[in-house]
Amino acid sequence: RLQIAAQPERGYTLTLTLFLSEVPVEHSGNFARRVASLRSLVQGIPLRKHFANLACGKSKKGNTEVFLCRKNRPIYIKPMEDSVIVVIPMSFGSENDAAIAVNFLQNFAETRRQSNLNLSNAP
Repeated sequence: RLQIAAQPERGYTLTLTLFLSEVPVEHSGNFARRVASLRSLVQGIPLRKHFANLACGKSKKGNTEVFLCRKNRPIYIKPMEDSVIVVIPMSFGSENDAAIAVNFLQNFAETRRQSNLNLSNAP
């Protein structure tokens, strides 16, 4: 059983109480997986909302939304009429990791640009 606390703990927007003693032993593995995925499900609500609106043609240009994926890790979402812009700032622990990521993203962008050119020239 799961219960939402009337007042979240200090520093949080949501506090859940799990009654683990009520979970049958045969369901404990499945229950643990479901609880572990709860955070990502809740945090993904803004993205799913905008992508669902886009998929059914109801997307419209709106203000940029900001939400924290992790402490000091914001994600920015900007809904448009024909797309949803998602910006996820990246930070790395070392300069080497940052250099590898920049190189990867540059190669990714170049490959995408070339494939778009080739597709636009197709008969």
